[in-house]
Amino acid sequence: MGCVLSIDALHLVYKNKVASDAAISSFRKYNPDSTYVVVCDGGDDFSDICRNHNCIYIHAQENIGYPEKVFGYKKSQMMEYLRRFSAAVSLCKSSHILIMEDDVCVINSINVPIDVEMYVTENCKQNYIHPSLLEFIRNVSGENSDNHYGLGGGGIFKRETFQMIYPYLISFVDKNFDAIQKIYPTIGWTDCMNSIAFMLAGKKHQFNAEVYELGRWGEDHSKKNYDGVEDTLREKYSILHHYKKHYSF
Repeated sequence: MGCVLSIDALHLVYKNKVASDAAISSFRKYNPDSTYVVVCDGGDDFSDICRNHNCIYIHAQENIGYPEKVFGYKKSQMMEYLRRFSAAVSLCKSSHILIMEDDVCVINSINVPIDVEMYVTENCKQNYIHPSLLEFIRNVSGENSDNHYGLGGGGIFKRETFQMIYPYLISFVDKNFDAIQKIYPTIGWTDCMNSIAFMLAGKKHQFNAEVYELGRWGEDHSKKNYDGVEDTLREKYSILHHYKKHYSF
């Protein structure tokens, strides 16, 4: 089984230009010619950073914000998020795309098996999907899908599969989102919705042993010491997540 020859990236940003610049720089060190799409959520102007790193820049005027506990995004926000995500995907060229975030740091060449649909960390096994939603997904896909989710920052996905399922996904969200969120608030979180998109297409998660999680979402990262982390982990890992060295908190 071979690996993909190149990988593209998409990155949703807002106002943390120092962290965004560092994240993009880390990717560009190992992927100088890949397509990199930056989408700003109505925040600061990132066009200068994008010019410096040869990125495609989309500046959305509307700010949909960061998902908030416990519901994450509501329907209108999720629809806009998916539209922006799809717009970024449509500009990419490689078979697979890395979801970059301000706390993602690339520290080595990224190896992706050709047959991968969703490449995530094993932490995703802890993220459950409501049985009623699982039943719906399995009825649509005709497959015995995973019961977990987690296609977020540091995750990698197959471009063509997302493009194929996107029209159905938008219709699914429009017709079913509000009813599902009443019993399963987590559908409002983007890493959950991204996974659901692929599961509706009958695809499964595979676990990427080259991603290292520097902690968990929601914990206090403000007092962590990141000095030397890249050099220590580079031999074994290619991607760091929750790398908040450039956050001001």
